[in-house]
Amino acid sequence: MTAPAQDDGPITLPPAGGCLGDWKGWWLQLTCDCGRSLRMVDHLAESKRLPGWYPLPAAVYLMRCRQCYGRPKAAELQHGRPVGGHGAPHMGRNSLRVPLLDELFGD
Repeated sequence: MTAPAQDDGPITLPPAGGCLGDWKGWWLQLTCDCGRSLRMVDHLAESKRLPGWYPLPAAVYLMRCRQCYGRPKAAELQHGRPVGGHGAPHMGRNSLRVPLLDELFGD
C-alpha cells in the first residue's frame, strides 16, 4: 500500500474502469447495519487474493462486517490524502467521492 505523492494535483475524474486494478490507491467507505468502516481498495484485493481484473462491486459484495457480520448496504469510493496515525483519508479540496450504486449489490 502506497500513499499518493504529496504533489499530486486535484482529482477531477474517477477511473474509467470498474475493476479492482482501476481503483488502486482509493479508499472504500462501507456502510452496514452497525456503522461505517474505511478500507483501501489495494488491501481488499490483497486480503481476498483477487486479481486486478476482478469487478469492484463483486469484490465489495464478498465482504462482511467484522462486528455484525453483515454485508455492506452501501459503498462509496473516496480519494484523499492519508493523514494522522490511522491513515484515514482527509477529504479536502483535492478529494473526490464516487458512490457505488445500490443496484450493483443486488439482494
